[in-house]
Order: sequence, then structure tokens, then C-alpha cells
Amino acid sequence: MALMLLLLAGCAQSPAAETTAAETTAQIQELESLTVPAGASGKPRGQIAANPKTASDVALTATQTMFTYDSRFDLSPADASRRAAPWLSPVLAKATSTERPGGGGATWNEMASHDGYTSVTVELGEDDSFNDTESSVSRQVIATISYHGKNNWSIPDETQILFLTLTKTSGSWHVSALTNG
Repeated sequence: MALMLLLLAGCAQSPAAETTAAETTAQIQELESLTVPAGASGKPRGQIAANPKTASDVALTATQTMFTYDSRFDLSPADASRRAAPWLSPVLAKATSTERPGGGGATWNEMASHDGYTSVTVELGEDDSFNDTESSVSRQVIATISYHGKNNWSIPDETQILFLTLTKTSGSWHVSALTNG
């Protein structure tokens, strides 16, 4: 997942970024050349149905979706990020739809060997809404990831802190940039 966040962060444009369209296109083309296929479609165990409306709801839903893994459907954690595409900007959604290099890492492999899945709780972190505008907001999201598997298998919970920038286009909020803190 850390690789996915780094890749997404590399494609994301924060409001202060000076990335040109050509640089963004080159980053997307680089991501498109990577080679791990997507997993099967379906609703993962642990995923909560959502219909977010506010920027904060979108930030929470996107984060929760990105960390909800299910080894019955997913070939790697990248599949969870692909499921988050509806709440991502077109650039980030494009980045998540491409195939990824490598496997899911040691934690993923251990979870998958136990027919595992994650459940994720999310909450907003520090209130930075003072920087909000009508079309751009920043949110800190704290995700607690719990791993579950056959025969009551589990490992200690993992906590991830993400900083998200959301932009409003055509009346809807989408994550346009994210970094892992």
C-alpha cells in the first residue's frame, strides 16, 4: 500500500504544485507501463457501502476503500485502491486503474495465506478546515486497519495517517492529492 500511496502522490497535483500537463501525462504513461493484473470483481468482506456527499465523507470513504483488502478478490492491495476510483480525481483514478509492479508485500502475503481480509475504521484527524475554499479542502484521515483470517488469525492493527486534498468539480468532491503521513 505504501507503494500505491507513493505512486498516487507522484501523480497528484496539490494546489501549490507546479506540475505541467506534460509532466502529469508522462507520469501516467510511466504508471501504465507497470505489470500486475487486477483481481476479480466483487464486494470485499469488510467493505461498508457508502454514498458520500460532503468533502469529509468523500475523504473518509476513499481512505476506507483504499485499505479494505480481501484475498478472495484481490491479487494485491492495489485492487483496493482501484475500488476507490469513484472518489478520486481523473488523474488519480487513471493511476489506480493501471497494473502495478510486484506483489503485496509480506503482510499481504501472510493475510492471503490465511484467506484474509481487512476491516477499516476511519476518522478525521486535525481540523484544518480553516484552509477550505468553495472548491478545495484539505483533510487529515486516520485509518485503523484490522486484519482477519481463517481460524481467528489476526495480526496487530495498523494505523495509517493520510493527508488528502479534495477538489469540487461539477458539484462533486474528489480526492485530487494524497500523502501518507
